[in-house]
Amino acid sequence: MADTGPVHLTKLGGEILDYILDAALIPMENEYPPYRLTVSDIAACFGKTPGQISPIIQPLINHGLLTLPGKMGPAATIRP
Repeated sequence: MADTGPVHLTKLGGEILDYILDAALIPMENEYPPYRLTVSDIAACFGKTPGQISPIIQPLINHGLLTLPGKMGPAATIRP
């Protein structure tokens, strides 16, 4: 549960979150520099455009499951 209550993810939303978490663990396991994952990187992995996945990523940000540099609050929107 996030701070805002239970989070109900779509199938794609859950897959995207799993992908991001897996990518975040790689540097921790192998002592690599931090990996910078972009919306475009995520979209390419799922065969989508950034505009197609931005509405799926936005609820993850709103519920505090993801953060983006420079985005300070849940009302901020990500640009494709």
